[in-house]
Amino acid sequence: MRVPTYPASPEGLKSFIQDLLIAIRAKKDRKVAAFLHELIIPDHAAWFANVFGPEEGKKLSGQYERGLSDFKRNTRGYFEYVARRWI
Repeated sequence: MRVPTYPASPEGLKSFIQDLLIAIRAKKDRKVAAFLHELIIPDHAAWFANVFGPEEGKKLSGQYERGLSDFKRNTRGYFEYVARRWI
């Protein structure tokens, strides 16, 4: 399942979050998973090395990798909580 492309702007982020919440409320699990996957840094090892340098980047990439499963679970739970209260 593909997620639409959103502008890199506050309005784009707002639209992304609204569409994610709509998918959660509609119980479209595959779509929700696709939205949440978009929040993950692609090729995070290279990104961290490029932004923070090879040594610090490697350390931060490892921390990111270790926290990824918690991120996925916690982020989904957070947005599900918000969706239940969103009018």
